[in-house]
Amino acid sequence: MTELARDIAMQFPDDIWRLDGVERYLRCRTFSEFCTLDESRYFLRAILPVPIEDGDAFCWGVWVEVSRQDHDRYLKAYSADELNELEPIKGCLANELPVYEESLGAPVRLMPSADQRPDVVVLQEGLLATEQQVGITLRRLEEINEILFGDEPGEDEEF
Repeated sequence: MTELARDIAMQFPDDIWRLDGVERYLRCRTFSEFCTLDESRYFLRAILPVPIEDGDAFCWGVWVEVSRQDHDRYLKAYSADELNELEPIKGCLANELPVYEESLGAPVRLMPSADQRPDVVVLQEGLLATEQQVGITLRRLEEINEILFGDEPGEDEEF
């Protein structure tokens, strides 16, 4: 059996990904963990884990849109190496996950961590929230890989 992918990373929030290169250059400020669009929309990079029955997790590398206040508070704590002191942050998922049609704009909570990118907890009812809460089978992991990559699961991919 071919190794199944267990991680997918979204390169930008969807609204930024849709911009052509020049427009993205003119309208965005990007850093590996932070992104702004038109100096009025603010995004943080995070991990949305979905447990797998084998004890591992399928991890979606996603962007979450947050308020400017929360963005700046997170940036300050990040710079000062004080992320463990932050309270959870509410936001909205800024990526449509190919397997979960209702994902774009879903309300979420970010759980800051000093050791890794913040985890995302989905707050909206639906398949994504259910699978995040109860986990998925290895067969469902195969289905996810088929949706993402066709019949040939591969190495980690970036969208």
